[in-house]
Amino acid sequence: MKIAHVTDLYGSEALPQGLPPGVGTSAPLYAGEFVREGARALAEHCDDVQVMLLAPMPYWFSLRHPLKAWREYRSLAIVERTGPVRELFSFWLARGVMNRPGGQKAAIRRQAQALAELIAGARVPDIVHAHFAFTCGCAAARVSRLRKVPLVISVRESYLPDRVRRSALRAEFEGAVSVASRVVVASSFQKKRVLDAAPGAERKIRVIPNGVDLERFKPAGDKVAGATPRVSFVGNLKEVKDVPLLISAAKRLREQGPGCDLTVAGDGPLRRGLEEMSRQQGVDAKFTGALGREKVAALLAGKTDVLVVPSRTETFGNVVLEALACGVPVVSTMCGGPEDLITGDRGRLVPVGDVGALAAAVREVWEQREKFGAEKLRAGVSRDYSHAAVSRQLRELYVEVLGERS
Repeated sequence: MKIAHVTDLYGSEALPQGLPPGVGTSAPLYAGEFVREGARALAEHCDDVQVMLLAPMPYWFSLRHPLKAWREYRSLAIVERTGPVRELFSFWLARGVMNRPGGQKAAIRRQAQALAELIAGARVPDIVHAHFAFTCGCAAARVSRLRKVPLVISVRESYLPDRVRRSALRAEFEGAVSVASRVVVASSFQKKRVLDAAPGAERKIRVIPNGVDLERFKPAGDKVAGATPRVSFVGNLKEVKDVPLLISAAKRLREQGPGCDLTVAGDGPLRRGLEEMSRQQGVDAKFTGALGREKVAALLAGKTDVLVVPSRTETFGNVVLEALACGVPVVSTMCGGPEDLITGDRGRLVPVGDVGALAAAVREVWEQREKFGAEKLRAGVSRDYSHAAVSRQLRELYVEVLGERS
């Protein structure tokens, strides 16, 4: 089987060297990295699957230097990068219009043209698997119609409900789902969201979780517990993550015991305000900024006793798996995806926005930490969420799709 994985969320840091500065997205590095990681795992664990990764990337046209920008854009050709998985990049013209529905529809159209350049000649795959609905999934649906290639779409976006409130984009999404042979979601929560947007998609939806890299995320042999719990948060510093709730819970733990050492790993538009909030509430929080995956693994394995996910909404919660793989229990709000992952022997779930419940759950997990053995936590993750297990589920899905097509 020849499978083409498609993503348009490469951070600029992950692009090949030598491209003009106008190429790329503002997405953080890991946004495309976990798609690359999954593609490599599929190729590694499934001998009969040949994987290539296709990335139709925007080139942002500069109105300040239009002639230079046009020449640079016209000079861009398909770029190939070899490695564990073959990666191919093509480029489409972006002009700052993507924030409006009309602009987003134009982006889908242009991205489809760039993707069609990649899926041509000897590169026509047996299946196209787009890893986001907007915009690469909608663009891939147009190419799938044209090339008569079966399409699988993974709907990963937390912002899906906001997009489909706009009638033009809802029509794009419904059209893409109607073309797709299967729609993959990582959690039962995300399945419900897809069905709210495309009620006729029930028979196409498959729940396949994201995988975790067990080689990178593993318990630290020399971890020593301190007198107070070391609590960590890992994620973007945006409103939906509700880090103020965690800071308020840390203040309550300081006032009522046992206190906590709080680390906030991540960056975003709210960072400065969160740092000020910590100072005002007397919470000694360490803000690390954005961390690469190796540093996240080191933080979880060696410097975290409890991971906290205080979010208002999560479609899955990759960091939950990463913490459990490191032998770290998790306290999370009941915000969607984590509810599929966290059972009573893995941590605690609390209501969204409840400071008292969050603080009490962290205290309970810390006081009963002997019940949450590192190897026990890791064993369940290894069984159900390893890259090998997830790759086998994807392979079965591809076989199913091709069987229907034949």
